[in-house]
Amino acid sequence: MGIVQAPKRRAMEEQVVPWLMQKIVGFLEEDIAINNGSELIVIDGVLNSQNEHSGTIKHKYAKIRK
Repeated sequence: MGIVQAPKRRAMEEQVVPWLMQKIVGFLEEDIAINNGSELIVIDGVLNSQNEHSGTIKHKYAKIRK
């Protein structure tokens, strides 16, 4: 890059490219957050189901013991 550049190229390098990179980074961060959130929802759902099932089994065994 020299001191003298075409105005359009200079505008692209100084304004458009940084803006575009910020947008790309933002989209990637959103994708990561969405994926992490989805994983947590699935994990929480499985764990909740396991806990409920475990409670049901414990309750049934308690009834049998009586």
